[in-house]
Amino acid sequence: MKDTVKFSTNRDTRVIALCMAKFNGLDQISFLKAFNQACERKKYKLFVFSSSIDFLTDFNTEPEEAIFDLMNPARFDAVVIMTNSFKDHKIPDRIAARAHEAGTFCVSLNEDIKDCVTVRIDFANSFELVVRHIIEYHGVKNVNFIAGQKGNPYSEERLAVFRRVMAENNLPVEEDRIGYGDFWEIPTDKVMDKFLASGKKIDAIICANDLMAMEVCRKLRNAGLNVPDDVLVSGFDGIELEKFHYPRLATSIYNVDEAAEVAVDLMDRHLRGERVDDEYIVSCKFREGQSCGCLYHNVFLEGIRNVGIKAFEAHRSQRDLEANIQLLWEKISRLSSLNDLYGCWGELYYIADRYFPADFDLYMNDDFLREDLEIWPTVPIGDRENAVQHYTDNLRVAMTIRNGSFTNQLAATRENLVYDPDVIIKKSGIALFVPIYAQGSTIGYAMCNFNPENMQYFLLLAFVNNINQVFESHKEKIDQQNKFCIDQLTKLLNRRGFYRHMEEIMSDAIESGKTLCAISIDMNGLKGINDTYGHTEGDFALSKIGEILLDSRAKRSVCARFGGDEFAMVFAADDAEEKSRAVIEEIRSEIDKANATDGKPYKLECGIGTAFCVPKNWDDLEKVLLEADRKMYSNKRDLKARKN
Repeated sequence: MKDTVKFSTNRDTRVIALCMAKFNGLDQISFLKAFNQACERKKYKLFVFSSSIDFLTDFNTEPEEAIFDLMNPARFDAVVIMTNSFKDHKIPDRIAARAHEAGTFCVSLNEDIKDCVTVRIDFANSFELVVRHIIEYHGVKNVNFIAGQKGNPYSEERLAVFRRVMAENNLPVEEDRIGYGDFWEIPTDKVMDKFLASGKKIDAIICANDLMAMEVCRKLRNAGLNVPDDVLVSGFDGIELEKFHYPRLATSIYNVDEAAEVAVDLMDRHLRGERVDDEYIVSCKFREGQSCGCLYHNVFLEGIRNVGIKAFEAHRSQRDLEANIQLLWEKISRLSSLNDLYGCWGELYYIADRYFPADFDLYMNDDFLREDLEIWPTVPIGDRENAVQHYTDNLRVAMTIRNGSFTNQLAATRENLVYDPDVIIKKSGIALFVPIYAQGSTIGYAMCNFNPENMQYFLLLAFVNNINQVFESHKEKIDQQNKFCIDQLTKLLNRRGFYRHMEEIMSDAIESGKTLCAISIDMNGLKGINDTYGHTEGDFALSKIGEILLDSRAKRSVCARFGGDEFAMVFAADDAEEKSRAVIEEIRSEIDKANATDGKPYKLECGIGTAFCVPKNWDDLEKVLLEADRKMYSNKRDLKARKN
């Protein structure tokens, strides 16, 4: 890994990777803007790898996690992990370990990770300012507290601050005035029910974050209590959503600009060869609010008109996007094959070009959009032999938009991420990479290079999610077709599937004058295996032959089990005879390997026959198959004679 060439090699631009969970949260957006501005001041290009979830659930998140495996730390000058955006810390730990192995400088935001420099927010001292403001400045006596998750270090730290400040002011801490809201609304709702049902006088409620504080205000309002006249409320962390809340909260604001500047400065110093410390502290700013009675209502009302206009524009954009997506769904529902799916790219282009002032690419694994095989990969990525590589080394560019123009059918590599890295690295803005997947399998990723100041993030997320659903829907349709076209034992095509998939090969051969090659394969001794060792062993032998044929098949070939122990492979090529010899040699070699390693009491053996023609019409397919069968039976007789 350490020998991998960095993106910045022979370029005058450093390239930085930022890894974060879902990119569309208001706080993530604020940091993205600040971090990109700091990077651009240093002439750094920012590549962001992000999911659309925060990994809170217990469901299969492997396709979402795959986007972070796409990021090769050895290609970047530095890696930054927005650690606090992940609910599952195994992912940041894995990213940091890979960066350390590659020798790439790594920065963790807010939380310690091994082998990373930490940029930490001074939450404890900042939270103490909020608590002291409520208790000491406002002089309240009956104070309730809502912590986050029990056992969470941030939650317990803030609870300890509350207990200490209460003790210093000679105020008793009553345990029934403390609740755990888990940092979000629903548990907070239940805590508030308990507080209100207690009948105790409440002067103030101090919350460990803003989200819980906003829920507290809602519950108090529903209970007929006014904030701040009846009860003071405070939050913490200054999230973006709080800007649209009434009353504005007394809170502490996370200084994203300072955090971004510190992270970029650390990278710059390291890249210049300077020594940097293991930890840097960034402060928060305490801000008085309406919820404690320190600000007047006109502070909130000043920006209400602009907020309303933005909300209306966002609603209209989302409504129009949904209408266009619906038209796309209607088109998808009429598709019959993966090749027909190419026709959708133009529709996707229309939507992407209309709503996103950006470059947009869609990259698909080459085992998904292969020209030689329409069938969706039947093995989920997690079950494949190389489960850690979610993306193939070579990728198909299903769609790309550059400067408003649409192209597809290009090629890219996993290492370069995009088909034109020179162009993307020179462009301003953020290059965002998000995963594309369906039914638990990673199938590709989207890249969007945009100006973070004018991107409609929720529309981008909706667009990407709809692309995922398009493939999900088409996968279900292909699965239904496969039930009628796939031999379930060997996973090869059956006779029906064979003729359906031969249409493209025959049309190409007839139009181009290529030579059609038919290879007929018949397994020897199947009846003896069934009679002697049982049908389970017979099924194993057949499935093994099917596996060998799949692995050995020629490019753009159709491979099928016609029934019983009969198989066929057909392809068209200018050098068909040479390719057929290589295929047959590979089949024979793989059969020998299986016999040497499987430890079975019987040997696999096949008769093979090959025939060629330059087809003029479909009748020639039947003729060449019959000729291949004739030669196959001749080969079987020869094998039997040699044995005798």
